[in-house]
Amino acid sequence: MEQFVIAMIIIALGIYVFKFYPFEKGNVMKLVIAAIFIILTAICKRLAIMIPLFGSESLKIGFEYIPLMLAGYFLSPSYAFLVGLCSDVIGLIIFPTGFPFLDSL
Repeated sequence: MEQFVIAMIIIALGIYVFKFYPFEKGNVMKLVIAAIFIILTAICKRLAIMIPLFGSESLKIGFEYIPLMLAGYFLSPSYAFLVGLCSDVIGLIIFPTGFPFLDSL
């Protein structure tokens, strides 16, 4: 049930973002930069540091949000939404870690 609610929220957020920040037609350079940010996000998602606290690995320091923030700053929110969605799907295909929870959107 929670995954259905989260999927509805993601769809509503996507509709909102693409309504107010549409893609510009004919701008291939931004699409290529977005693809580079997708690759960087997929790589940085695997470069996480686990810090053990009280005998178990309980603190994870990840770097996957840095390319997402840079994509939102340099491109637009619609491209950042696309980068986050594609990097999660690619990460689930390459490194399946169990039940998918789209957390970087």
